[in-house]
Amino acid sequence: MSNNESFEAVVEVFDRPGGWYYVAVPKSLCQPYHDLQERGLIAVMASASQNDAQITWKTSLLPMGDGSHFLALPAKARNRLGIGAGARVKMAFSIRRR
Repeated sequence: MSNNESFEAVVEVFDRPGGWYYVAVPKSLCQPYHDLQERGLIAVMASASQNDAQITWKTSLLPMGDGSHFLALPAKARNRLGIGAGARVKMAFSIRRR
């Protein structure tokens, strides 16, 4: 089981006032860590990169409710990378112990 997963995704926004910016994580990348879930959350170190900028932060893979997970993109990450909804971004995560 790999402890460093990477993928590319399009930044999306939840359709509600004040909705979070996020990227959907491929189910195939989350499946191996199913047993590590605590209340549906999987603790990770996430990183996002765009062009030459990169940022890393502590977070969790959050459940979507349909068996898939997402990574919320905090404002500090979006601002650092200069990205918004619709942007394509390189993402990576590694499992962290709580």
